[in-house]
Amino acid sequence: MIAGTVKGGKLLAWDIQPAARKNDVVVCGPQTTPPSATIPLNAHPLRAGSDQLGNNRFRGKIGRVTLFRGRLDPAAIRDLATGDRSKPVAGERVVACWMNPNSGDPLPAKAEDFVGAVSFEVWVQPGENEAGRILDKLTPGVDDGFLLDAWPKLSLRLIVGGQRRDAPNVLKPGVWQHVAVVIDRGLLRVYLDGQPLVLGTGRPGAGMPPGARTAHARAPG
Repeated sequence: MIAGTVKGGKLLAWDIQPAARKNDVVVCGPQTTPPSATIPLNAHPLRAGSDQLGNNRFRGKIGRVTLFRGRLDPAAIRDLATGDRSKPVAGERVVACWMNPNSGDPLPAKAEDFVGAVSFEVWVQPGENEAGRILDKLTPGVDDGFLLDAWPKLSLRLIVGGQRRDAPNVLKPGVWQHVAVVIDRGLLRVYLDGQPLVLGTGRPGAGMPPGARTAHARAPG
């Protein structure tokens, strides 16, 4: 028989009867399962302004891009959307901040940067009838990673693995706008200029009642 004292999840003391068997017992620390990636892992770099083949280029301009650990809350997103877009972002939760990447540029990031909840913010100035990639980390035509783009025509589309969310006709050509996304298990959120968007699930116009701009949608699962 084995008996022990546990406090705060830690084993403080233990004993076994008969005592002669004590040397036969190996006590191990608690085993934890490492968190799995919120964004499916692949060998592709995180890329700004094009897909992995250099196609579907963003015709406008991309300004500051920032990757954060964890979920950004609405107040933090509003601060980013109303702050100076010409200045890099710093802080404990910032994984990396890239300033004014060109279309097709890889944005250096590690696989572990996509484990657990993540958030992105990016400043964009869409071109006329913009439909190009903003951020891309997947095989073209395969839902094996992550993308954020302006397809179809001045919309916002977010794909994470097999999940897809759309906000049709929300971008303005020639105008600097702030886009933020929050990605976690069972949760996809997209913000435009500090306000959460109502998101559809891939059907044109889905989830966007007239005038709706200020709500979010939870992803299934």
